[in-house]
Amino acid sequence: KRIAVDHDAMEKDIENHQEMWIETVKVYAVAHGVPNAYEVLKKKTRGMVMTVTDLKDLIETLPLTKAQKKECLLFCGTLVNPYPNKIVREAVLRAKKLFSL
Repeated sequence: KRIAVDHDAMEKDIENHQEMWIETVKVYAVAHGVPNAYEVLKKKTRGMVMTVTDLKDLIETLPLTKAQKKECLLFCGTLVNPYPNKIVREAVLRAKKLFSL
């Protein structure tokens, strides 16, 4: 048996599920002194499926400077933050070991 990664599907999932970046936004907001960042973001995003526009709009609501908002949004992308792809790669490697593929 073989496990194959559908890179196109993975890219679409990453593009269509921007809620995966909420932790990045939270850490950035806390680091920049946004009061109650966790509670604010939880209230605004719990159970949501977010588009790129939703994520941009959410970041715009935070009490950050324009430059900070731009930087935060930059961190919410796979070019600067390759973490989501690393998670998938690690999961595939572990699955291959588990099933001796």
